[in-house]
Amino acid sequence: MRIGIYSPNWIGDSVIALTFVQSIRAFESDAEIFIVCKEWVAGVYQEHPAVDAVLSFSSGQLSGLANIYKMGSSLKKYNFDKFFTLTDLLEVLSSVAIQCAKEIWLRHTISFYLSYKRTNDL
Repeated sequence: MRIGIYSPNWIGDSVIALTFVQSIRAFESDAEIFIVCKEWVAGVYQEHPAVDAVLSFSSGQLSGLANIYKMGSSLKKYNFDKFFTLTDLLEVLSSVAIQCAKEIWLRHTISFYLSYKRTNDL
């Protein structure tokens, strides 16, 4: 089985994405895992034991609709059985975490206020 993973575009996010790559390797130990990424994050994945190959592209190769189409078409030759994209996942997860933190803070604040009000009203 061949698995392609489109990496996040920033180094910090790519480091976080290594956990996902390692999980895929754990579940699909015999699979060939290819990382598709921008060239400035390729170093995060090179020499990583869970990664079989890194396919990096320059910013120029990924700018504009025609170039993105060419890049996508060039990946057909790898015949991926599965393909994951992680570019927006981390942004969504971080916004969900922030929203959860806001809700926890708000609940705590309201709970504190109500308990304070009750004790002082007596």
